[in-house]
Amino acid sequence: MGVAIGIMILAVCGRSTKVRGTTPARRRLSRRTGLGSRWASLIVVLITLAAELVGCGGNGGNDAPATHPPATVAFAGSPPSAAQPPVRVGKSVVVTGNTNFARPKSPLRVTVTKVLTHPTATSFQRRSIPKGGKFVAVRMTIVNVGKATWAGQPGDDSALIDNAFEQALHGPDIERCGGPFAKRVELRPGERQRGCLVFVMPTHRRPRFFQFNPDFPASQAGEWDVGAGR
Repeated sequence: MGVAIGIMILAVCGRSTKVRGTTPARRRLSRRTGLGSRWASLIVVLITLAAELVGCGGNGGNDAPATHPPATVAFAGSPPSAAQPPVRVGKSVVVTGNTNFARPKSPLRVTVTKVLTHPTATSFQRRSIPKGGKFVAVRMTIVNVGKATWAGQPGDDSALIDNAFEQALHGPDIERCGGPFAKRVELRPGERQRGCLVFVMPTHRRPRFFQFNPDFPASQAGEWDVGAGR
């Protein structure tokens, strides 16, 4: 049985071995150990197998080194898409709207229709902002183009960046701007709402970019170049 096992293993290694009868090595091993010739033969075969198996693990210096294909990265679903460049005022961007974990996400088509650098405000409202600051307002339209109801807070989901690349503060409600639209909007599929968001920035700065992301940080924000042409 040992001889048969040896022949099979050596065959796997790509070598051929002839198993013969009693050899001088087997006779010497039999006399030294007191084992019969059959057991001595089996021990010799096992020793030979051990040496051959060690040889199977290497390339003997004759084979070319093993090569491995380059590793690849697999994505669950589609690979991430490249960032979209900012669009001009009046253009639409489709963003992902996320209400909460209990509702499915829904795509929203968002359009920044106008940026007001001197929106109407009362003297009382102007006194409520820090000295040296000014109001800036962004008018926008949100349309639910998906199949699930979306609800969110556009004021919290937006950011206005000035020409010094700093975020403007969120401002209080002023005349015809802010109000319920900034605090909560709920849209069923196909519905839309128009509204206005208020920001506060230093008087010597100008608005540069507006960002809206109702699925932060999971999805990319829509971005508008509101300073283009100013």
